[in-house]
Amino acid sequence: PDNACDLVWKAPVGDLLYVGPATEHKLNHFGIWTIGQLARADPAFVRRALGKPGLVVQAFAQGRDASPVRPLDLAITDTEREVKSVGNGITCPFDVEDARTARQVVWLMGESVSQRLRQLGLMARTVSATGRDFRTLACHSRQARLDRPSNITTEICSLAASLLVSDWDFRYEKIRAIGVRASNLVPAMRPVQLDIEGVEERRLRQRALDESMDELRHRFGNHAVRRASELLDPRLSDLDPERDHFTHPVSYFA
Repeated sequence: PDNACDLVWKAPVGDLLYVGPATEHKLNHFGIWTIGQLARADPAFVRRALGKPGLVVQAFAQGRDASPVRPLDLAITDTEREVKSVGNGITCPFDVEDARTARQVVWLMGESVSQRLRQLGLMARTVSATGRDFRTLACHSRQARLDRPSNITTEICSLAASLLVSDWDFRYEKIRAIGVRASNLVPAMRPVQLDIEGVEERRLRQRALDESMDELRHRFGNHAVRRASELLDPRLSDLDPERDHFTHPVSYFA
């Protein structure tokens, strides 16, 4: 307590939890370079600049934590206790001007989200897709429930792409940033009810294929197995979204 402010507040704001490169750049644009400057900033200004999550980040800068103290329940895994959602987003190095490119970027983000869900042993009931307008920087977000809880890449990415593309008129709008998020999570290890049409059997095979690709990427890098759509646009070929995925604790981004 005697020297916490001297040690922490002088550090770059990018060292703070949940302050990624895009948020750091935005804060720097407003003259906020250190954690201390963020801690002392006007909360109303922080909310205007970063939205409601900005107040959570500012609370971190001030050393405050409003999450409730809960007893440890050994019957609940760390994943179930801490993770509320899994998401990934990118500020594109170019303006997305058509639905085809938007779908390609969504699939890049959604594949890393699906991969992370499988690593955590989780499935999602809800998928959301967000786009940020290149002129106004306003966010447009839509979400929908999956027919069945899933961590299958094709199911999550297909729904996310449909949500994003249906929300934009590319004749008049361009997208600067795209994000995909999976929420309403449940454990993946749960009984599966088979059906006479063979739908669940096909889903099990697809999940096994996803897991095989996960293993190859784990052993040889995330570019070891890639979708052909990634190679159609050289602007996307060097992106490695799995390195930048993020998870949301229950306490803050519910």
